[in-house]
Amino acid sequence: MADCTRCGRKLPVLSFGKDSNLCSYCRQERDDIQPGGHVSQLLPGWRVGPSVTMAIIGINVAVFLAMTLSGASPLEPTSRQLVHWGADFGPLYSASPGA
Repeated sequence: MADCTRCGRKLPVLSFGKDSNLCSYCRQERDDIQPGGHVSQLLPGWRVGPSVTMAIIGINVAVFLAMTLSGASPLEPTSRQLVHWGADFGPLYSASPGA
C-alpha cells in the first residue's frame, strides 16, 4: 500500500487521479479547505446559496396566504378547498371514466 508523499499516512487502496499521491488531509490542507466546510469551498466556481430553497419557501407561503385569504381554513381546510388549490384526492380520480 502506498504512503502520502507529504505526511507519510497510508493511502486508500483505490487512489487515482492527479492527487493520488496525497492523503485527504494533505489535499484539504493544500486547498485550504476546512473539514466540514461549506460546499462552495469545494466548488469555488459555483455560487452555492439558499436561493432555490428560499424561493420554494416563498412560493409555499404565498399559496398558503392566498388560500387563507380566499376563505380556506388555515388549520383545517376541507378536501374540496384543497383540491381547488391543486391537491390530489384519490376518490375524485378513481371514479373518473377511463381510469
